Amino acid sequence: MFRVIFLGFLVFTTFCVVAPTSVYAISLDDEEEDAEDVADMLAQAQKAGKSEEFGKADALLKEAKMYGVKTDDMVETSKLIANKKAAKAERERKERERLARIKREKEERARQARVAAQRQVSRSNRYITSLGYDAPRYQYDKYTLWYRPYISISDGSHIYAKVTQLYRGACYELLAGSNDSSIYGNCSNCSNSTNGYWSCHANGSGSFTVNGNQAQAANGIVQRSR
Repeated sequence: MFRVIFLGFLVFTTFCVVAPTSVYAISLDDEEEDAEDVADMLAQAQKAGKSEEFGKADALLKEAKMYGVKTDDMVETSKLIANKKAAKAERERKERERLARIKREKEERARQARVAAQRQVSRSNRYITSLGYDAPRYQYDKYTLWYRPYISISDGSHIYAKVTQLYRGACYELLAGSNDSSIYGNCSNCSNSTNGYWSCHANGSGSFTVNGNQAQAANGIVQRSR
């Protein structure tokens, strides 16, 4: 009977010593495996972050945090992913600004081209809409026969036109134009009348003739100036 009791005591004592040691050893093994798994996931998360695969990187980092293992690598990985996200966002912002600038420049060039085309069409179809008023008499000299300082043009600009009698008496000269309209020209007429054949020249155009009065000759200069 004593032997049975002694044997039972010996088995119990052995279990109390060996069992906790085994449990502690298993626990250490689990922690080491968890640490290895976390380190592997963090390495993969860093690799994914560097490749800008942020969905994958975030998932790996989240899974690693679930193990409850806090390491410097965890903090480093979180910072790396955050920095990569910020760098990509900044790069995309600059690219959007670049594309927007290119679009604005393209639109501005197109607008300027339209304005230039419209201006060209307008210039090719210009004509006098009003002869305006006669200049004050003090602006006349003894050779001036006709002077209109503010003639209105169809494109909204204005010109002056002046007829003077040349020294020969039978010839006349017409000058017309202005700086804001790019209209310049002159005509001469030796038919002994301001209503006759005018030999003319206009800015950007060749020579031409007008059979009519000085206003019609001035209008010919307007229509042909470029």
